Amino acid sequence: MTGLTGSTAVLAFAALLAAADGATAATIVTYVSGAGTNAGSCSFTAPCRTVQFALGQTLVNGAVHALDAADYGAVAIGRAVRLVGVPGASLTRQASAPVVDITNVAGKVEISGFIIDGGYNPTISVRGINSQIGNITVKNCIVRNTGNDIGININAQASGKAIVEDTIIEHAGTTGLAFNSPPGSTLTGQVTRVTVTYSNVIGLLVSSATTKVSVFDSHFSHNGSHGIHVGTGAVVALHNVSSSFNAGFGLNNFSSTALSAGNNSMIGNTSGSVSGTLTKDGPI
Repeated sequence: MTGLTGSTAVLAFAALLAAADGATAATIVTYVSGAGTNAGSCSFTAPCRTVQFALGQTLVNGAVHALDAADYGAVAIGRAVRLVGVPGASLTRQASAPVVDITNVAGKVEISGFIIDGGYNPTISVRGINSQIGNITVKNCIVRNTGNDIGININAQASGKAIVEDTIIEHAGTTGLAFNSPPGSTLTGQVTRVTVTYSNVIGLLVSSATTKVSVFDSHFSHNGSHGIHVGTGAVVALHNVSSSFNAGFGLNNFSSTALSAGNNSMIGNTSGSVSGTLTKDGPI
């Protein structure tokens, strides 16, 4: 019976390990391109085609970068990661699931620089971003055309800190931007330089008693119901906010706390400026 010598066997085994590691090893940063292929490790020189495939090659707390303007499909996220787009890069609906669906993540998810498009169909329920975690940041995005559902839905199943800034949400099938957390958890939200317009129902919804949201330099207009709705027990603070030409109230405060830090405008709304109490620390 013949076999490998000791040194030859060791070298052969090492070669097998190297080949296996090269085929499966994830990296901290991966890349996608409109000219990419879903194979390999999604390196800068050999990018992959979809964000979903690249995510599988990315380490926890890593990043997926788009290299050029293209459609990169939908993505389900189950790990802490950053998705970094470029002008013209998009994530779009592939089925009736959310375009970006975030579940069971221990850590933070950040999405920046993408157009997130639900491919508007009023008979299909498609959310733009659906997050079951509170530790999410959305920056410099356009979220649009979400059919019969919400543009950005942050429904935190555990305590977290959410940030939405420099983002446009338009033509949502129901509510444009929603914050909610169940009893036993606390969600805080920061909304800065955000525009929500032409939603079929509410512009901004803050719906639970364990949710507090601060809104700065933002606009809610031409929505099918209230520009801003604050549900029972929730807290919202407004500064330099415009809520105008909505089909309901500019601000509908439903047994909750609404604070004004000043320089807010609620004009041209069908039902009136404010329903409920707005506590003023400065001029409305």
